Amino acid sequence: MVEQIRLRDGKPLTSENIEYLLDFLNEDTFGSLLTFGQISNEFKRKFAKENYLSLANSLVLLLQNRDLLVTCQQRLIIFYLFNQMYPFDLQTIHTNPFAPIIVSLLTTEQVNSSKYFHWILSPISKIERLFLNILFEKTRRKELVNKTPNDFLQINPLNLN
Repeated sequence: MVEQIRLRDGKPLTSENIEYLLDFLNEDTFGSLLTFGQISNEFKRKFAKENYLSLANSLVLLLQNRDLLVTCQQRLIIFYLFNQMYPFDLQTIHTNPFAPIIVSLLTTEQVNSSKYFHWILSPISKIERLFLNILFEKTRRKELVNKTPNDFLQINPLNLN
């Protein structure tokens, strides 16, 4: 019997779905080989829209546990998937159920992460902040489609003005 996890929206996520979701965050496969566009296409192929709330809640739980998400590539993929499920748009941000999380990440100053508990989202790096800001800009967001998370991390933030 496949174990099921039910989240707020009541839709079950099977352990197989959770395993596949974790595969998206594996920087050895998705992080270095697939572009954000390919990750998005694969994600949309594998998961139905009605499961997005459960999936996004699972991703929030992963973001809260620094022991599970140790690389910047993993967090970039999560941020990109958030944007694919619930697009970041300043005109409709009030309807995005995960807007408080994104806004909190963007407004929290980078400090010593050892002071944070596991259930609190720790501050993000400058490059992650840049990535989230790009996701808010439709014209610049398109630049990410053909880049892998590793490609993005090689960008010099000074050249993006």
